[in-house]
Amino acid sequence: MTPTRRRRHLDGRGFVTGSLALLRPDFPSELHAQLIHRLLEAADPVPNLAGLCATGSRLDLRRALGIPLSPPVLQAFSVRRGEAPQLRIQGEPGRTYVIEACSDFLSWTAISTNISDLNGTFIFKENMPPNPAARFYRARLAN
Repeated sequence: MTPTRRRRHLDGRGFVTGSLALLRPDFPSELHAQLIHRLLEAADPVPNLAGLCATGSRLDLRRALGIPLSPPVLQAFSVRRGEAPQLRIQGEPGRTYVIEACSDFLSWTAISTNISDLNGTFIFKENMPPNPAARFYRARLAN
């Protein structure tokens, strides 16, 4: 089979079969139908895939295996003294993260929601008034 002909027939079945093979050692007592159900339950819906594949979702083997996502890393930096801080989030690619702020570690308020790029990063710059009160920041994966 030529490479061109092989590409035309790429329909995702190989990815599903390979994923099932990777699930089998972690869930040896589950039947084939249960493993397929596990894969389907872990799938990540993607609106742009609606109508292009049976589930309208992308395969999420990490979730199917029960491997947790790593927490986002939040780094604050400022370009110049007196400027509002910029926050760099490093997390999982294509995931939605929420940046929250507070002044007392008790009442957190969402100040930004963003989707990370293909490298898992995004940068947020807060618009702050001159001489703002001290603020604390955190980032979390959106629900």
